[in-house]
Amino acid sequence: QGIIMKDGTVLQKDTKEYNEKILGLKYDKNGNIADPTASSSSSDKPKTTQPAASSTPNISSMPDFSSQPAGDVLTCSDGTPPNKDGCCAGETYTDMGADGWNCCPDTGGDCFPPIK
Repeated sequence: QGIIMKDGTVLQKDTKEYNEKILGLKYDKNGNIADPTASSSSSDKPKTTQPAASSTPNISSMPDFSSQPAGDVLTCSDGTPPNKDGCCAGETYTDMGADGWNCCPDTGGDCFPPIK
């Protein structure tokens, strides 16, 4: 499943573009997801990062979409708006403890923050 942007482009989950634009993740020069907890002075130290598929970003570091103009409405890959919880068809709003509430595919797989 993906997210349809206002301009009609579809951002597929588990892609760099989706991670950057929707999840607000940053990448290092090697193409790995940058560690958001590392300070800039520790850039010489080797870092180990989890692949995007197995890590859930800190909700407090997510982009704030609440100030988007009314015309910029994110929709699900099938063109429908998300449900009241921000999840698309085939996803369940799930309490992931310390990782907060996320939308998880009913068939299993990675969970993502709701579309708000």
